Amino acid sequence: MEIGKIIKELRVKNKLTQQALAKNLSIGQSTICEWEKGDYEPTASAIKQLAIFFDVPAGYLLGLEEYDGTEIEQQLPQQQVQSDSPNFNIST
Repeated sequence: MEIGKIIKELRVKNKLTQQALAKNLSIGQSTICEWEKGDYEPTASAIKQLAIFFDVPAGYLLGLEEYDGTEIEQQLPQQQVQSDSPNFNIST
């Protein structure tokens, strides 16, 4: 899901208007509107503010994690570490 949709979902779930959210974050209402429409994306510092305000992981806002309010599940597959060096079998 896109970050703007996630922000709107959290805002609506918390029964906030764009104006109220903007006031809590000390930004303009038009900024919230632009994020939600997907015209602009929030900066890293704004994502941090949003995560703290809504009490969610920043990764959830970025669409990297699932969050149900109690536990976090990674959506990204676990990566296996692969070595560039070949396996050597040294016998004497």
